[in-house]
Amino acid sequence: VFERTLFDQDELVATGTPVKDGEDGYIEFFFETRKEYDLKEDLDGRIDYKDVSTLTNVTKGDNLCRLHPRTEGKEGLSVKGKTVEPKPGRDISMPQSKNTEISPNDPNLLIASINGCVVLNTRDLVEVQPRLDIKGDVDYSTGNINFNGSLKIGKDVKSGFKVKVTGDLEVNGCVEDAEIEADGNIMIKGGFIGRGKGVVRSKGDVTVKYVKGQKIVCDGNLTVGGEVLHSEILIGGDVHVNGRKGAIIGGVIKAEGSIDSTQIGCVSYTQTEVSVGCNFRLLERIAEIEKELEQIKANQEKVKLGMYKLSRLKMQMNGNLPEQQETLYQRLQETNRHYPVQKKKLEEEQERIKQEIAGHRDSRVKVGKTIFPGVKIAIGKFLRLFNEQMEHKVFQEVKGEIVAAA
Repeated sequence: VFERTLFDQDELVATGTPVKDGEDGYIEFFFETRKEYDLKEDLDGRIDYKDVSTLTNVTKGDNLCRLHPRTEGKEGLSVKGKTVEPKPGRDISMPQSKNTEISPNDPNLLIASINGCVVLNTRDLVEVQPRLDIKGDVDYSTGNINFNGSLKIGKDVKSGFKVKVTGDLEVNGCVEDAEIEADGNIMIKGGFIGRGKGVVRSKGDVTVKYVKGQKIVCDGNLTVGGEVLHSEILIGGDVHVNGRKGAIIGGVIKAEGSIDSTQIGCVSYTQTEVSVGCNFRLLERIAEIEKELEQIKANQEKVKLGMYKLSRLKMQMNGNLPEQQETLYQRLQETNRHYPVQKKKLEEEQERIKQEIAGHRDSRVKVGKTIFPGVKIAIGKFLRLFNEQMEHKVFQEVKGEIVAAA
């Protein structure tokens, strides 16, 4: 450079290659390890905190996280031509814990081995819990619960909240005006109470201490330790309210099996209806059919009125309606021809259901102590209204009549 008298100019005198250190291994999670709530406003602009939930459900085989291994880096070259070794990244292990497994198709992928709720536990390991324990209440601190497994709630389910699980559900306290649903059994160690806005649904059995003014729907058996007051109860199996303080007072109870209660009705002649030997879902379907038939009748009257008006217009125009009105007239005629077919199908279904209800099995209503006036008992399609007080009776249907035996 000096020999060439090059001054105040850049000149390349030596080259090298920068070393690239390795990158640390890291875990890519496919669930939220730190829950960030997506708060939603209702129609009035208020935040609905009930829909806030801390749970992430997974099913067997779902991807939970991926391990990205460390890299070794890339060596460099000094200006003197010497090799510069890179610093490798730090290694990391898969955070595997209970009910998880390495994917058979990818050694760096962790998947769920069961259905449940995925969490990052206290040791920062990925775990799938088949049963969830909530120590306190279901309220604004938890939000609504939708859990893929069994759930135990340490205290109460507060009004306005929803709980849904695919397994069993156990509530150590009370259920207020809330909605709870389980594919398995439900046990409520306290009462089910409120102002008629709550509902319990179960595909298994339901056990509860007492029920006041609420609704229970279950496919299995219902066992109540105390009173059932002014409630709507729809049961696919048997109903047991036969404890020392067991009583059914007011409301409607329908069971496909039998009903066994210490007391039915009360001294004030409160209207109480109990029904056995009939699938309540069939009764619901009959009610739906009746509404559909009423709607068909109303629609037929509207269609006939429309056809009548268009017919008069057609006569006034010497049989030549404008294209739009003629198309409407043809559609109304087609609709009018369809209604009788639809009506016939519904009436045939209605008759089949009534025949099935009439063929009830040997269901009965057992009263351990007292049945009061004002009580209606239905067995299958047969009904009896009680105008007198009776003690220690078992009611069954015999040749179309509901009779009592001691």
